[in-house]
Amino acid sequence: FQWKRAYVCATGYSRRNVTMSFFRSKIVLLVVAAAAVAGDFFAAVVAEESCASSTSTDPNQTDQPQLDQRDLEAAAAFDTRLRERNSHVLHQEEEIESEETNGTKEAVDENETIAEETVAADAKEVNRKPRNDWITRTNPHTGEHEEIQVGVEQILLPNYEALEAEFHEALDDVDAYIWEVYDDPELSTVLNRCKDRDDDCLFRAMQGECDNDRNYMWENCAPSCKACDMLLYERRCPYDPDSFRALQPGDLNRMFARIIEDPEYRKYEPVAWSQPTMTAAQRAANPHVRDYPWVVSLENFLSDEEVERLLELAEEDGYEESDDGGEYLEDGTFVTYLIPGRTSFNSWCRECFTDPLGQDVVARIEEMTQIDRHHFEHLQMLRYEYSQHYHVHHDFDTYDVPRQPGPRVITFFLYLSDVEEGGGTNFPRLDLTFTPKKGSAVIWPNVLDEDPMEMDEMTEHQALPVIEGTKYAANAWIHMHDWQRPNEKNCAE
Repeated sequence: FQWKRAYVCATGYSRRNVTMSFFRSKIVLLVVAAAAVAGDFFAAVVAEESCASSTSTDPNQTDQPQLDQRDLEAAAAFDTRLRERNSHVLHQEEEIESEETNGTKEAVDENETIAEETVAADAKEVNRKPRNDWITRTNPHTGEHEEIQVGVEQILLPNYEALEAEFHEALDDVDAYIWEVYDDPELSTVLNRCKDRDDDCLFRAMQGECDNDRNYMWENCAPSCKACDMLLYERRCPYDPDSFRALQPGDLNRMFARIIEDPEYRKYEPVAWSQPTMTAAQRAANPHVRDYPWVVSLENFLSDEEVERLLELAEEDGYEESDDGGEYLEDGTFVTYLIPGRTSFNSWCRECFTDPLGQDVVARIEEMTQIDRHHFEHLQMLRYEYSQHYHVHHDFDTYDVPRQPGPRVITFFLYLSDVEEGGGTNFPRLDLTFTPKKGSAVIWPNVLDEDPMEMDEMTEHQALPVIEGTKYAANAWIHMHDWQRPNEKNCAE
């Protein structure tokens, strides 16, 4: 410490001088050097204070500290060491600045290269776009100038230049087809959907994708597939009134009677809470009188393992807010809406038809109803939380009658949880309410026994609000006609 004190006193370095020497570099570099010089700096500061005290002009103080040759040599060595350290720090700073400069230059060079490649690609892209997304003509009947938007611009993919002539010819055919659609009054309702939505639609159509991937291509590349008329539901999905029917008049009564009376089904503990009171002759003689429908509960239909697996599959698919009703547009598509009368969450269990435990459940419903699973929709998984409910509604939809799957004729409702309070299934016209019980089920018809294509108004129902707990359940809806195959062709919407 003595030689550092001597250095400060001999050289005249003040605290400010030493501080400025150490902070000549940037703050970031100071952090690197600070650890090495902290001890020396502290010593120098203390030495300065000591020096100031020793060089005081106090008249009462006559003895001044004497510096010998050894002190002076040590001070000189410290000065040399300090200057070398500062020089090293400055050299590190210069190296970093040089690396930053080189890095910036490399980044600029890379950006310039990318820009050049982009310009070249854009130039090539322009050469591959034979026409804009609008086409025009002079109307042959009125002589007026007309234009129509046909979707995104079509391109010929790289390495297929040999097809350029064929590509342009196909493009002209598509343009002519679009005008045919435009002039067809029946197709006016789908004109706004008849667009090529992908820039490779025409190329894919030339490769046969309109047949290989029909659903996607008809929806997204209708002009290139010359399938705009297929956007019209009645043309894409014509209804065949002679297609196989799951139910004939009288089948419903026979089915429910068998569920109640067959010893095979006693293990499910069936109970009929409502059933017809009139004979077939009485119903025929009084067509305006509504008889009671069948409503049957099965107290022990699902095992705990099956319930847990169905819930797992629902979680995997993910729940979303339930919509309800809506409207059919002129082109045959159906648009649904979120409404305050239905506040639950739902998930469609497509895997239930392939999962081993899910298949067991579907097979059991199939065997009990004696209706093939092709008439089943995917199970609709439901979750009702606190206060959530579904107002009075019916599962029969009149719009489904002339469509390929036909109407929902039977509802097979599965309870996947207990609920502490609330959440019951209520039939207001029948004064019936079923409390959720894990593993149980309720079955009811949506149509009349004597006319299975006619709605039975008596089975309208509602999901009462959950007061405490969470309600999990599932709808298994059964249609009059095959539902699975039309669904694969987008004809079950």
